[in-house]
Amino acid sequence: MGRLSERFPALYSHATAPGASVRSAVQGELPLVPRLTAQATTELSELQGIIQHVRLTEVSDSRICTLAGRDNVLRSSPVYHLAASALHDSDSLHYSFVWRNRAPPRVQFFGWLLVQERIQCKASLEKKGIVEDATWDICRRTAETADHLISQCSFVRQFWNMLKLDATSMKVAQIWQTARPDNVPSLHYDCFLLLCCWNIWKHRHDVVFRSMEPSLHRLLIACLDDARSWSCRLRREEKKVTESWCQIFPPCNTAEA
Repeated sequence: MGRLSERFPALYSHATAPGASVRSAVQGELPLVPRLTAQATTELSELQGIIQHVRLTEVSDSRICTLAGRDNVLRSSPVYHLAASALHDSDSLHYSFVWRNRAPPRVQFFGWLLVQERIQCKASLEKKGIVEDATWDICRRTAETADHLISQCSFVRQFWNMLKLDATSMKVAQIWQTARPDNVPSLHYDCFLLLCCWNIWKHRHDVVFRSMEPSLHRLLIACLDDARSWSCRLRREEKKVTESWCQIFPPCNTAEA
């Protein structure tokens, strides 16, 4: 049936108390202005016909939502999955890369924004009028776009090169297509990519908000720490994957950038 305000717009425009209860309407206490237009009169007649068949009880209302959890609390995850399936997007590559990734939830959310180029980089903030200068704080050569921040900056290129990963053609909108180097296990490679991008993003925050100098040494140590802590997110038989990741980040032999 839908909302009465949408079904009877003319009558709703004549209501003096739009938030009146159903009980008052059923009891004939419709809060309307004294004089109605012809259209509102017609709608009132139709509404009264509906009200005649409504029977109220003393039983408490029971609200059922298929998207709510067992505790009857609505959460965003099932809503997103429903919307994604409605758009035939649940099988898309970016959906699989982000939401079937073993990264922590907040990193998955970051990845979801990243692949859609919606992270709050300076180029995006400049378009919104939040900042006046979109120059990337690390290389100070060009605008801070999502692609430049993750793969095109000379500093970030050094990082990827140390991992033996060619970021020349890397694009955030299709980051899962980045060629995997031989030293990185194929299992959970998507998680490895998100781990690196997440730490580049955090390193950017250190430079922008904490006035810290860019440092490959510090960036690699952060990746190493996350590789160790994320091991608990993998199955026991998959622990060798994160052990391999830890061998890829060599902070002790890295000179300060």
